[in-house]
Amino acid sequence: MERDFGPPRQVFEPDCRWEDKEDADIIKLRLPEFKREHLKVEIVRDGLLKISGARLDLSRTIIFSKEIRLPSISSGINARLVNGWLHVIIPKTRASVQSNTKDGK
Repeated sequence: MERDFGPPRQVFEPDCRWEDKEDADIIKLRLPEFKREHLKVEIVRDGLLKISGARLDLSRTIIFSKEIRLPSISSGINARLVNGWLHVIIPKTRASVQSNTKDGK
């Protein structure tokens, strides 16, 4: 029998927004009271971005995990935490930028 003796967990679903810019996709997650050291941003499989985090809040651990399928695989993904919002900037590849231009987007 397995027991978890740590603090109780509360699963948190952050507000998530996606901005489609000409040269990058920007994913924004509202993460109040989270700090940089609480967060993990990684590509777990081809085109699958995983953003997760955990922080202590009085007597419980608040956790979240979000997986987002990216439209194209990109290098140089950057993340920054600003005023409770995590901004994940995914540069678009030249091919996807040219494709969007041809499609009139």
